[in-house]
Amino acid sequence: MTTVPYVRALESVDPAWDAALRAALAEVNATPSSRAAMTFPAGWVNYGGWAECQVIRWGPLVMSVGLIKNNTGAAVTPVANYLIATIPVGYRPRAVGSVAPLGGRIITTQFSQTAALYRIDFLDDGKVVLDPTTPTPIPNGGYMSLSAMWAVE
Repeated sequence: MTTVPYVRALESVDPAWDAALRAALAEVNATPSSRAAMTFPAGWVNYGGWAECQVIRWGPLVMSVGLIKNNTGAAVTPVANYLIATIPVGYRPRAVGSVAPLGGRIITTQFSQTAALYRIDFLDDGKVVLDPTTPTPIPNGGYMSLSAMWAVE
């Protein structure tokens, strides 16, 4: 089996997903065809000193990587559909719910200094939004990963 870059971080999510992802990446070519930076609304930035938030495309598959940080100068209490980033055209999911394997949603247990759960939705209009399970403030400087993968075609 050919070793495919970036897959190791996704292993153990689900063995069937691992096999399907490896096969899809091997089919489209293990070398990314393009990459682009995500953009942020005021007060949200790349974490810095780590992977910048970007999207990497392999044919019909896109992977987002990087850490995003609250840089508003104060704690932020997100409400439903709170915008934290935008995915550029050409890298957006083909339809809401196309992020495998979690149906368009990633759940994180931590936004660095908090223990609250936040759902992240990667939407087909390019918006990356938070939907908190409970309205818990994200402290200034709080950061989290935006790692996910989806199909674009």
